[in-house]
Amino acid sequence: MANSITITGGKGDFRLKSYIPQIYSPKLREKFWYNTILRKITNSEFKGQFKNKGDTIIVRCMPDIGTSRYVDGMKLKYQKPESYDIQFKIDKGLYYAFVVSDVQKAFSDIPNWAEKWTDDGGKQLAQDWETWFFKDIGSGTKADAANIGRTAGAISASYDLGVTGTPVSLYKSDAAAAAGTAYNSGDKTTPMELITRVAATLDEQKGGAGASKFVIVPVWMTQVLQNSEVFQSADKMGDDVSILRKDAVTSIGKVAGLDVYVSNLLPKTQLGATTRYEYPIIFGDNSAITFADEVSITEVLRDKSVVGDFHRSLQIADWMVRYPERFGVAFVTKGA
Repeated sequence: MANSITITGGKGDFRLKSYIPQIYSPKLREKFWYNTILRKITNSEFKGQFKNKGDTIIVRCMPDIGTSRYVDGMKLKYQKPESYDIQFKIDKGLYYAFVVSDVQKAFSDIPNWAEKWTDDGGKQLAQDWETWFFKDIGSGTKADAANIGRTAGAISASYDLGVTGTPVSLYKSDAAAAAGTAYNSGDKTTPMELITRVAATLDEQKGGAGASKFVIVPVWMTQVLQNSEVFQSADKMGDDVSILRKDAVTSIGKVAGLDVYVSNLLPKTQLGATTRYEYPIIFGDNSAITFADEVSITEVLRDKSVVGDFHRSLQIADWMVRYPERFGVAFVTKGA
């Protein structure tokens, strides 16, 4: 509310109320977004192969060809290779839509503000796609059985990656882990040890030649990593600078052969009535999951009943786990 201004003199006082106009700055408050990494950890091998929501792509799989030992003079036995296929249905969509009246455009002091809203909507779409993706993939239900659980490892079955409700508690040192309290009798260890476990789990699986291996961790886990003794020393890590000098917003570099990506979009689940949360740590390589997002429509429409522009954008996309053996999920919590 405007202040009253009193002017004295003459026969009386004149009080000027509500005559001071509000002043709006043409400078908008900047809006920030979380970094997204979806395209770094997936592939787009089906690019251009679908046109609409509900389209299905049939992917044929290589048959298994067995070998047999040969003895001189023996009669060869011929196999009849049998192939199978998997189906990839594009069935997810996100959109934004808003209306701008002609009156708003005529009297606005901000130039091209409808374009600013459109840019904002596009960034929100990218963030929402990634949030949806992590929630789905982070459940672990689509990963190979040998890449999840407390006995992960296709060959050794010896890596404790935690399970939902009994995550691995992470501490900055072995001593802190030994003194800490694990949630629900889960395992206790360091982030470094956890990352080497997921790397070993992935290495026990077939495939991966030429693919980019990764692990995705929450920000608090990088903080624990940066405070561990082994990570603070550049020479021990084989880096030119210590991890404390690195920008951990998107990536902190490689650990155990994996690109360590940092994300604030990983889902979290409260552990019982405590103040602790459980997070999925997603790992794998970019051959495992295909992300398809060919259909993207952005347009401006006019309507007879409304004097203004209708802005809208629709994106149709989906993802498919083609090689479940090439990705996995660990479940962790911050040690207490």
